Amino acid sequence: MNNNPLVQGAGFLHFIICKTVPSQTKPGRTEKMPCNVTGEVVSLHVADRMSIEQARTTAAVLGEQYRPAVILTGDGRFCIDIDGALQPDNTWSALATELCQTFAGCYVEVSNSGKGLHIFGYSPSIPEHACKNIPLHIELYTSDRFICLGSGERGDMMCDASGPLNATVARYFPATEQITGAEWT
Repeated sequence: MNNNPLVQGAGFLHFIICKTVPSQTKPGRTEKMPCNVTGEVVSLHVADRMSIEQARTTAAVLGEQYRPAVILTGDGRFCIDIDGALQPDNTWSALATELCQTFAGCYVEVSNSGKGLHIFGYSPSIPEHACKNIPLHIELYTSDRFICLGSGERGDMMCDASGPLNATVARYFPATEQITGAEWT
């Protein structure tokens, strides 16, 4: 039995390799690009899917610019991305601490910048939600996204966090009201 917290209960191949390079447009940030197993940058739609073990091994062979990444496909897995959560005194912000406690048991890691956190979990029913809370520097992704994995991981990516996710969406990511063209005057 595999005891890796990333793949417990997963049984599917939702990992790829991504290449990280310094951003040309955002100083101090990196760009992340999906790759095939030879390290060639490709479309996410054709990037080679693999297990986390294969992704880690392949990234290590390709070199330090390459990292494993997880693909979110709308299958119930989610990621909360908390940017800039590391405080000057090397502690995590109150919001980051709150979210980590709220999602206890879920997979948590330090992002590649070393200044943010990713929280991955699972919910069989994802509520409708906004993706960004700009004032708080947090994002919620459930599909059509790949996220480069960081370091210091703990927890289980497939931890059922339905209750915490519903409460977090209501508090931080409420769905915005859509106005149809017929309502405009």
